[in-house]
Amino acid sequence: MLTKIHKNILYPILVVIIHLWQPVYAEEKEVVHADLPHYYFAYGSNLSYDFLKERLKNGQWLDGWHRDGELEGPIPFELGVYELSDYEFSYSLDAEPFGDEGTAGNVIPKQGTKVYGIVYRLSDIHLAELDKGEEVPEVYARLAVEVHKCRSAIFGIHDFFEPLKVWMYVGNPKYVTWEKNPDPVYVDLLIELARKRLSTPECIEECLNVKFLTEELQQKAM
Repeated sequence: MLTKIHKNILYPILVVIIHLWQPVYAEEKEVVHADLPHYYFAYGSNLSYDFLKERLKNGQWLDGWHRDGELEGPIPFELGVYELSDYEFSYSLDAEPFGDEGTAGNVIPKQGTKVYGIVYRLSDIHLAELDKGEEVPEVYARLAVEVHKCRSAIFGIHDFFEPLKVWMYVGNPKYVTWEKNPDPVYVDLLIELARKRLSTPECIEECLNVKFLTEELQQKAM
């Protein structure tokens, strides 16, 4: 365990290291651009960076995961894992009115709980394309919220980082339901994405709220 003195010495050093590391990472990815004004908090299937890029292309869907066309402008830049307070992830959006089965991922206000996701930096064109994909405003609404860098991602030094204002999509209340289960294949996908992208058991447990899951899928989430 770190003593208070050790923390006072080490935390500022860690903060400097993290801030120095981030530009190097961005340079290696070659995605730093001045014209990327929007930050987007992604959860659900958009945790997948590859799938998000497919969604931002300007062509037609070839299947459920691939799209033709081009990704216009600079590619999205990933900032890492962030947490959103006083919201809860749930499978509560009825997808049947839009031709899909079961219920889709959504976030709903709930005091004292958190949602974990990935923050991406997007261009104007990409945000407009994402609005189309989320069928704003009929299916989802785009809201401005504040998120913090995930504690586990920064060694617990949460308070050294200012909150980041981001865009987030929430389901239209008229389609929110608590009576239907999500497609098991969809849930299985989100569990795997959470394991790969959110890293820690805490993030996975909070993100995947298993109240709707079958016993088999609950075992996979553990």
